[in-house]
Amino acid sequence: MTQTFLPPGTPIDVTNCEREPIHIPGSVQPHGVLVTTTGPGEPLLQVSAGSEHFVGRTAEELLGSTLEDLLDDASSVAVARAMAESSVSRVGVPLTVAPRRPGPFAQLEALLHRSGDVWIVELEPAPDVPQVGSSFHDVRDAVADLSRTDTTTELLQSAAEHVRRITGFDRVMLYRFDREWNGEVVAEDKVPELDSFLGLHYPAGDIPPQARALYRVNWLRFIRDVDAVNVPLVPVLDPTTDAPLDLSLAALRSVSPIHCQYLRNMGVTASMSLSLIVEGELAGLIACHHYSGPFVPNAPVRATCEFLAQNVSLMLGARERDEHVTRSLATGDTLAGVVRATRGARDDLSAGLAPQAGALMRMVGADGISWNLDGRTLTAGDVPEPDELARLRGWALSRVAPDGTMHTDRVGQLEPELADLADTASGVLLVQVAEDQDVLFVRPEAVQTIDWGGNPHLKELTTGEDGVARLSPRGSFALWRETVRLRSRPWEEAELEAAHGLRNHLVELLFERNRALAGVAETLQRSLLPEQLPAAPGWSLAADYRPASVGVGGDWYDAVPVGPGRMLLVVGDVAGHGLVAAGAMAQVRNALRAYAVEDPEPVSVLTRLDHLVAVLTPDAMATASVVLLDLVSGEASVATAGHPAPMVCRGTTGCELVPVETGPPLGAGALGGPQGRVSHSVVVGRGDALLLVTDGMFERRDEAVDVSLGNLAAEALELLTTGGDPQDALNRLVERARPADSDDDATLLLARRL
Repeated sequence: MTQTFLPPGTPIDVTNCEREPIHIPGSVQPHGVLVTTTGPGEPLLQVSAGSEHFVGRTAEELLGSTLEDLLDDASSVAVARAMAESSVSRVGVPLTVAPRRPGPFAQLEALLHRSGDVWIVELEPAPDVPQVGSSFHDVRDAVADLSRTDTTTELLQSAAEHVRRITGFDRVMLYRFDREWNGEVVAEDKVPELDSFLGLHYPAGDIPPQARALYRVNWLRFIRDVDAVNVPLVPVLDPTTDAPLDLSLAALRSVSPIHCQYLRNMGVTASMSLSLIVEGELAGLIACHHYSGPFVPNAPVRATCEFLAQNVSLMLGARERDEHVTRSLATGDTLAGVVRATRGARDDLSAGLAPQAGALMRMVGADGISWNLDGRTLTAGDVPEPDELARLRGWALSRVAPDGTMHTDRVGQLEPELADLADTASGVLLVQVAEDQDVLFVRPEAVQTIDWGGNPHLKELTTGEDGVARLSPRGSFALWRETVRLRSRPWEEAELEAAHGLRNHLVELLFERNRALAGVAETLQRSLLPEQLPAAPGWSLAADYRPASVGVGGDWYDAVPVGPGRMLLVVGDVAGHGLVAAGAMAQVRNALRAYAVEDPEPVSVLTRLDHLVAVLTPDAMATASVVLLDLVSGEASVATAGHPAPMVCRGTTGCELVPVETGPPLGAGALGGPQGRVSHSVVVGRGDALLLVTDGMFERRDEAVDVSLGNLAAEALELLTTGGDPQDALNRLVERARPADSDDDATLLLARRL
């Protein structure tokens, strides 16, 4: 979702600081000067106020001049070369430059980077003597020490110690984020007189989302003096765009007033932050605090620290990848066992999974497991009682993501009615394999005691100079202990990946099994369809059956001679797919044939089928359209049971549905007796065509039925009444008129009078 920032100048407090436009503040910190230009020899477009304190010339005097006017010849050449040779948007190594006119400082440190179409040049006073930590030996020793650490904890502690030694800050701490962006201090180095922050947690609101986004872009951020007054850019808007200048990569970018107040409340006078980025994501920060006045390391030292932060990030990522590989290998072994067990019990997945329950729980770190496969629900480990488990499963299934999984570590907080399950199921991980097929893992509540750096829920109301009361950051950072309930241990990324692996295997297994069943069903279904249609003197008969993309269904067609000069035509549909639908269809189709021999009148046939379906297959949803056709006169008696009426196509007037009353589906008519069925007679003239279809031939999800039937009628009129081979015409009608995304069978039966 796109972040909507507040308009510049909006008063900021803790209620709106997450919308503060900190990347386009229009001002900089006052201990340096910032200028913009499109390149060497081009005019300066923006200059920060107060430039006279660094280069002896005001912003108004510098605007319109060039970098060559600002810097001496050697410095101008060095800057132009750096701009020309830079293949990225940022020149990483600071340049030592001198102003052309004598000013307060003989030498300055210059940092260069691009922002849109302009170059930003930032100038800070160069130190009189080199600062500690910027030499090659310091960097080499630090990297060597980091490489010698054995654990992640040792790595982060070593990083904190080296950054403090190099920079001279009073405190350096390593800060790691959890999934909700709360932070924990996991390593620290400080001067002895300071209280330790090690182990303290800080809420996500302390670092708003837009600040975290900038930490991903700019590895280093510093505040020289929390009490300094920021100075504006002159002019405030970039003349090339008439918009605020993007200062995301600027070292001098001004600081959010809410953040400065936060630091003041902590007693901090200056700070610096270094990003830890793993796999492109912000994983933590190296936070540096000073307590005895303004302080900032010079540009070379900051560059050294940035280099170290990048090395720590790489090492941290490598160690996490190693841990992930180790975990993945263990997961692979578990899934291999599941594969062996379930492939041998493909007809009974529940039984095949039972011996693997313990290994699966260990794989994802669960205390209980319940699987619902093939109509059976089994459990292992510590799970809720059956009724409670069903309630939990229903709730979890209602929240399944598109990838077929659902997980949470706070069931009771999300659904208070399930809070009573905390002792077994505060955490849930569900993988849905198919409809009514899933595996559910549970974890109990893990009561946590969290030590916060101050009460994270406490805000203070202060009155500003404008007399308006606003919420400010908490003022106390003393230890504040909180007990958290109704939460389980969070599901780790490796555990979620393992669950996905289990789901993929079970989905594949079900697919293979269903494909085999579909093959049997299709063989059964096609064996019940006529191998060839009977001869009908004076008529051409043709049929087409297309199975659904999701599996064989219960469609069928038939043409049954029922005496001299008479033919019974049938198209029917049993709802569903697979063997169940095909088996039900076989019973209905064979019974219809038997009834037709005794009495072929459509109403009689359907009425007798009503009783059969109601008694033998009460759960089946079946429909049919039956036509008794007189081959000599062309008269057709039509009756339907919940099925689309046949269509008569006449070459001169078009195609129309036979206006027969659609009766209830098969089985339902038994409740109303024979009077519940009616028939309608229509005459099929010479050259006309009678077409019977199932709804898979025309139904579309995004289109009304009458519109779909109208489209089918238009195609049928063009193809079925123009002579030629009727089977070819029928095949072309299916290709042109059947919905491309249909997940239902399509069946057609054509009788064209010569």
